[in-house]
Amino acid sequence: MRHKISYKDRSPPWNPRRWAYPEVVARLTALHHAWEEARVSDSGSAMSSWWMQHLEPHLRVILDGDTGPMANATSDRSLMGLPAMPDEPVPAGVLAVILEQNDRAGR
Repeated sequence: MRHKISYKDRSPPWNPRRWAYPEVVARLTALHHAWEEARVSDSGSAMSSWWMQHLEPHLRVILDGDTGPMANATSDRSLMGLPAMPDEPVPAGVLAVILEQNDRAGR
């Protein structure tokens, strides 16, 4: 399925190297997981819900030309963007506690 996406006086904020944008990768991965869940669902409205509650909101963010993750992609499709926020690795002891809590929550 294809739709025309219109942007006034510019091309849509899309970079073919979408894999270089962690937020885009995370959103597309989440969309895929939700699609698979909807696809095997017995609910007759599961696919409609996927379109309305998952795809459309994520695409609005991904393709937002002002604040989306690829908003600073240049017309020559080179990778441009804002600098990454500072990050520090999670200390091993803290990570172990988080993983243990997630394990217990998943049971």
